[in-house]
Amino acid sequence: LNAKPWRSYIANYTDAGSNILMILLLICVGMSTDFTDSDYLLGTMAAVIFVLVFVGTMVLLSHTVYKHIVPAPYFARFICHHKADAAAQARYLQLLFVQRTRQTCFIDSD
Repeated sequence: LNAKPWRSYIANYTDAGSNILMILLLICVGMSTDFTDSDYLLGTMAAVIFVLVFVGTMVLLSHTVYKHIVPAPYFARFICHHKADAAAQARYLQLLFVQRTRQTCFIDSD
């Protein structure tokens, strides 16, 4: 199953993780309705889930701030070629690279 509604992997994993944690939290709440002997266990499970959500949110926020402060290079690849002999090959290589990887590529010549 390959269901990825978001463009970035981090957004997909965040969405999946938050949905799983919310389902676990709902299960804990559902289990706590009629049971009186398992209050300590349910409280511990709910606290662990809350801590996981909080830690996950902090990790994602710190990753976002890091990516904002330290940006990636503008071009993913750099191709250098001889003007007279390899211009067409370098352009073809650039087109293939951009098409297959969806990353940016810069062409320079000697």
